Amino acid sequence: MLHKVLRALPFRDTQILVNFEGGARAYDMKPLIDGDEKFKALADETLFKSVRVDAGGIGVTWGGGIDVSCEELWHNGKDPAAIFNPPSIDRSPSLESKLKGLF
Repeated sequence: MLHKVLRALPFRDTQILVNFEGGARAYDMKPLIDGDEKFKALADETLFKSVRVDAGGIGVTWGGGIDVSCEELWHNGKDPAAIFNPPSIDRSPSLESKLKGLF
């Protein structure tokens, strides 16, 4: 099943938020920027922020052959809720007592 991209926005340094027909994902481009010559140009903040949806929603692009497929974004992206609503820190008395002697 093709996960068609509807919208892409730059977010937090090297992450992009991607809206699909069936949901949303947050995708971190850092591993590609650091590890693949093709993506190194995205270290430039102005270029990175120019992300746009490929024709037909088949991925995202920055032009010049720099693009990521919709399936890569969907399968390897993270649920944005995990970024915007991180799990709370456990402040239970039992944890505090365990940590008391460490600090």
